[in-house]
Amino acid sequence: MPKGLVSKVLLLCCFCFLLSSRVSVKANSSAVQILTDKSAATVTVTVTDTSLSGKEVSVICYTPSWNGAQSDWSVKSGHVAYLGQRKLGTPPVFTFRLNGKAATGNYTLVLGAGGKKIEQKFSFDEAKTNINDDSGHVKPLVVAGKKKVSLKAPSIKVKVKGKKVTVSWKKIKGAKGYQVYTAKKKKGKYKRKATLKKATKVKYSFKLKKKKKCYIKVRAYKKVSGKMVYSKYSKIKKAARK
Repeated sequence: MPKGLVSKVLLLCCFCFLLSSRVSVKANSSAVQILTDKSAATVTVTVTDTSLSGKEVSVICYTPSWNGAQSDWSVKSGHVAYLGQRKLGTPPVFTFRLNGKAATGNYTLVLGAGGKKIEQKFSFDEAKTNINDDSGHVKPLVVAGKKKVSLKAPSIKVKVKGKKVTVSWKKIKGAKGYQVYTAKKKKGKYKRKATLKKATKVKYSFKLKKKKKCYIKVRAYKKVSGKMVYSKYSKIKKAARK
């Protein structure tokens, strides 16, 4: 069977699985957390529902133009921004890229696995959502007493010695941990390299191959009233081996 046809069959199975899921978790549930990067049109999903750990998840992301009709599942319809399947690892996090540019309005993410269907809306428009934007543009979270909660962006230093690259920064007040991201190009797609879960751990090292380079950025995070709050990213630093 041709490779293209196999892909279409798999996607069709993915869609059918979502429709046949019997148990449904309503929109805006706590089963997933969504981070967005508008410039790269990417969506990072953290599945907090532990019953789905290690399972194959069917994924459909509908555009803001979708009106809820289940017949509008075809990518060619213009209502589907992404359609595929992902295996949940540890941690249960995955990232996907939209078929086109990020638009204004509410997207609808639908996940299906283990007889369960999860639906949640999200937006790339900072002014209309409380979801932390993975690009670092985070809307301040308002807690009791109308106090705005925010974190200072780290200021990083990068040192290359032999095969090892070390990125370091000063401890950020109020932070519970840090996330390190790397990319092959300065304006390329950044992937999470590490999550440091202790506020006192302000250094991270990794190996870089000979004659290779990468770009690094770091952000701080903490949890307030059950919601994740992130700082803006640090300025991007370059690391290169001769």
